Amino acid sequence: MISFIVIGRNEGWKLKACLDALSLVVYEDNIHDYEIIYVDSQSTDDSISVAKQYPKVRVFLVTGDCNAGVGRNIGAKEAKGDVLCFLDGDMELQCGIIPELFNENGKLKYPFYSGLHLNRVYHNGVMKEEYLQKSLSGVCEYLEIATGGLMIIERQWWDELHGIDTRFRYNEDYDFGLRMTERGVKPRRQCKLWVIRNTYAHETRDTYVA
Repeated sequence: MISFIVIGRNEGWKLKACLDALSLVVYEDNIHDYEIIYVDSQSTDDSISVAKQYPKVRVFLVTGDCNAGVGRNIGAKEAKGDVLCFLDGDMELQCGIIPELFNENGKLKYPFYSGLHLNRVYHNGVMKEEYLQKSLSGVCEYLEIATGGLMIIERQWWDELHGIDTRFRYNEDYDFGLRMTERGVKPRRQCKLWVIRNTYAHETRDTYVA
């Protein structure tokens, strides 16, 4: 089973786009053995009610101190799958990605994957620009510590590393990727579009431009 674990706080319409995209993925990619988990970090908008509109989405609430790592750890703890797919609530997973990662025996070809974002930047509800996360030209995939919160990983590795270190309020994915690398499994980032990310201008464009 693959567990899709979505974390979010005050995502609103972006969460609906995320869950709509996941619903399309499991249909178009013919995924039968799956579950969808949404972990909410104390939203004050309608995110929780949005998530509860989807009968196949299990909703969990963070009641104590919250950050991205706490949300992902809660989602993984509640997940039943032997493969974990982590997404942020502003990401729309694209069809055709998941099946290519598995072999004929239903196992991941590699224990730890990530992919590229197409960032759509909004201001006051209007999209101002979009740009693709940078990648290495001329290669199909490359090894990189950072995942940006977008990752598919074998459950056994997640459990072995005890998930995200929640002492990190930012860049917790770097720490997790580094710890995985120290075990000999560096995140393998595919040079293909995995998600459309609906975001706002809080990061420098130089971080993402190819």
